Amino acid sequence: MKKKAVKRKIRLDVKSNAGGTGKTTLVTHLAYILGKKGYSVTVIELDPLGSLKIFTGAFSKTEDPPPEKTLASVFRDDFKGNYPLFPIWENKIHNVNVILGGAPLEESIHKIYSHSRKYYLLHDRLEDYPLESDIIILDNPGGLEPMGLVALAAATDILVVMQLEYKALYGSAGLINWFYDKINELRLRPEPKILGFVPSQVNIKKVAAHRNIGEEIPNQLQELGISCFPPIRESNQFINASGVGLPIHLFAPACEAIKDFDPIVAKIIELMSQD
Repeated sequence: MKKKAVKRKIRLDVKSNAGGTGKTTLVTHLAYILGKKGYSVTVIELDPLGSLKIFTGAFSKTEDPPPEKTLASVFRDDFKGNYPLFPIWENKIHNVNVILGGAPLEESIHKIYSHSRKYYLLHDRLEDYPLESDIIILDNPGGLEPMGLVALAAATDILVVMQLEYKALYGSAGLINWFYDKINELRLRPEPKILGFVPSQVNIKKVAAHRNIGEEIPNQLQELGISCFPPIRESNQFINASGVGLPIHLFAPACEAIKDFDPIVAKIIELMSQD
């Protein structure tokens, strides 16, 4: 496929303030769809739990990659730009890579706290040794610190994945305040922009809370000047697909949930088309 023309490269920080929200599902599907459309994509996993290898089939399900094959090597003092890239879904696309996280990042976390550049370490690596990708997607752990701050400092744009639970409804304002507080504290210039919130694992037909919160949350976010994307529905096909390391497009191409990603992809492409 002919490579797409890109005016602006994106580093998209995909966050949630809890685990199990469907964040890595969103990350892998955005990577596949954008790759299929002709954009070059690198997913960087900042999560010590290392689930990306399962979702993408990039490494053995039963073993952790050695430190030199993970993001841990990028944080080393002797790093010279040799990113440990794993190509994924090569039989279908040829422009999507991952840099895996996993257990080796536990030592990196201690290094970050003691490093003179702390949360700017990944930003510095990407500036000093730029990846050729049109878009870099940063897959965070469920918590916000410290890797959440490392990703924030490296990002141009932020996407927040949330479940339609009442604690998420009441916590959205606090999370937005956290972003702006940390952006100011880290003196990030230019400031990363919040692309929007994405409700995930939604079952409007069967779960009353999803219906009620799904009606409230876009209005609440709009009052804060933040967009809310249409929800990504709950489907067992996501679980089944991730278990064999595939996006749902390859595992169950007739699944209706496939189209749920389209508004987010369209917004990302719009951003990459801007000067």
